Amino acid sequence: MHIINGDLVRRALDHKGESVKFILGDRAVVFFPATQQHREIKTQGLSYEDDYQGNAVAGLLTSGRVEIRFHARYSEGRIRAIWSRLRARPEFAGIEPGKVYYQGREIIGALHGRGVGAGTPGSAAAGTVTSVPGIKGNKNLTPPEL
Repeated sequence: MHIINGDLVRRALDHKGESVKFILGDRAVVFFPATQQHREIKTQGLSYEDDYQGNAVAGLLTSGRVEIRFHARYSEGRIRAIWSRLRARPEFAGIEPGKVYYQGREIIGALHGRGVGAGTPGSAAAGTVTSVPGIKGNKNLTPPEL
């Protein structure tokens, strides 16, 4: 799984009250400042569009909570599997974003002290973290091999 601007998650959690938005698909997640709109962020192969037209879900990460908007093509099980892969990434070790909600229902509980990715050996080769400076206004992000 490709993680783009993952450093924003740690920053938001370190500064209580800050939020970070994201779009999430099967193979990538893009985090970006909460001042931007989900539909403004485009990557090769990953796009959130109004009325479920894109292939990614929209989300918001705040202190102790992750909220993911409904998307007609994403079941609760699919969201749970994608989020589990994301939090198993070594880049997220020690990060505890809290409970995950999809369509307003809790689908994944908090890890309670277990760092995200703790005890997940050998997963470093499964993805790439990309930082995209100046993401605001960049509508054509191109992470490697999406």
